[in-house]
Amino acid sequence: MKYVVGSGNNFTVELASSGSMIVQDNASAKISQIDNDTKEHDYQENIVRGYKVEIEAKTAPYSIVDADHGKVITVSSNTSTQITVPQTITAGFACVVSQIGSGQVVFVGGGTMNIRNRQGYSKLASKYSEGSLKVVATNECLLSGDVGS
Repeated sequence: MKYVVGSGNNFTVELASSGSMIVQDNASAKISQIDNDTKEHDYQENIVRGYKVEIEAKTAPYSIVDADHGKVITVSSNTSTQITVPQTITAGFACVVSQIGSGQVVFVGGGTMNIRNRQGYSKLASKYSEGSLKVVATNECLLSGDVGS
């Protein structure tokens, strides 16, 4: 079924029986689409994956990449594991890192990237702890959460 939103607004909202929705302007250019099956929201060609967190499992040292934005990275190891935040990660990046194993997760900055924490900590506290990484400016990353020395 198809519904016109308001008079003279030149937008249409199309609802499918599955619950999916498409918003278009008067030139039939897609503005927004919500897919009820995949739980993705496509807004002007930018996919929003806010419906389900993607989990990236690691068992060895790992260097964060821009594609990890918005993900939960789990680290399961019995030995200390280094997570590197390279200087190439851009401002606005955010992810969560969870320590699943007994080996402590240690964060380091690659190149000129600085890992900042109010207490000066750079490790997760222990098994089943997690920390949030947010790149707030060029070469500046904040680490917060259940962290320790």
